[in-house]
Amino acid sequence: GFILTITLNSQSHTALYISSCITCCGVFSAFPVLLSWATKNVDGHTKKPVTLSFIIGIGQLGGIILPLTNDNKPTRGRNDYICLGALAASLFFTIILRISLMIENRRRSKLSPDEYNNETSIKESCDWHPDIRYAL
Repeated sequence: GFILTITLNSQSHTALYISSCITCCGVFSAFPVLLSWATKNVDGHTKKPVTLSFIIGIGQLGGIILPLTNDNKPTRGRNDYICLGALAASLFFTIILRISLMIENRRRSKLSPDEYNNETSIKESCDWHPDIRYAL
């Protein structure tokens, strides 16, 4: 969707509207998946609400950082590149997080009995308990 918006920047308003709708369908449909992934991988009475509010808060910062108004016609292409860059950065960090969670799951699978007992002795370990595996 972003690539369509960037390439059709000098086209008619109808083409820009259709490409914006495609962009919104792609970006907005990923948000519930992100929230459910975070909810599944974070445990605890305070960690889960803080994580969800942090994700929602970061999502709302886009309206503060880059409002798109009618006066921005000359800089519209630049705004699209900024949005595409933010999307690419979030994809990069998601891949880093996935790799980190895979490494942690592998580490927990290979714990010795002494290491397992040390980690289970922590009070209220929540998602740090060695029996919990992160969803990928």
